[in-house]
Amino acid sequence: MDLILSILVDIGIIREEYLHDKRIRKKEQQDGVPRTLERYLFRPSLLIFLGTLLFISILTSVFMIIQHTYINPGKTEQEILKIGGALEKWKNHTGQYPESLKELIGNGPIRQGWEVDAWNHPYQYTLSDDRANFKLVSSGSDGFFGTKDDLSN
Repeated sequence: MDLILSILVDIGIIREEYLHDKRIRKKEQQDGVPRTLERYLFRPSLLIFLGTLLFISILTSVFMIIQHTYINPGKTEQEILKIGGALEKWKNHTGQYPESLKELIGNGPIRQGWEVDAWNHPYQYTLSDDRANFKLVSSGSDGFFGTKDDLSN
């Protein structure tokens, strides 16, 4: 079925290209003015290609905006919760929190992505002076700590 549709579309485009060339030749014969730009720039296949390219560009931009605004914060919040849980397990096992995220991550392949958030910015991990509490902060979409888009535990 797809093959038949593809063939019909191709035939339709070829037909439109032929009719386009025929219209341009007729205009050129009527007034004797060559229409090279019109002949090639306004070809149906080129217009379809440019329209498709524009549509894909708009769709990609919308997807990137949605990902940047809605998907990444949720992913980062989930990851902060997972890291927080792993930090609590570490403390329950060793009696204190690790000195750094690198120490927590170690060689664990699943944890390798925990160094950065969904925007590919590094997390900020700090311990309290008595090492009884920790703070894990993502700089958010802008990449700067201390702004309103920061996410933390």
